[in-house]
Amino acid sequence: GPDDVYEATGFAIPDGPYETLAGYVLYRLGRIPEPTARIDHEGWRIEVLAVDGRRIETLRMVAPAPSPPETEAEPGSGRW
Repeated sequence: GPDDVYEATGFAIPDGPYETLAGYVLYRLGRIPEPTARIDHEGWRIEVLAVDGRRIETLRMVAPAPSPPETEAEPGSGRW
């Protein structure tokens, strides 16, 4: 369920009329997806890799890229 997805990946499935990550993807796409279909949510990319009839069989989740650390301006660099 949603808690298992969060514990495994850190991705929180938004509240809605679904109980699984595959259900969320189906809801967002509004149709039975083909492999290669994808959705993006808050920096996450979720790709459909395999379907079996009307059921998503395999998904790939790609986490957001980490933000580069903010650095202080170097003294004398002309930056404020």
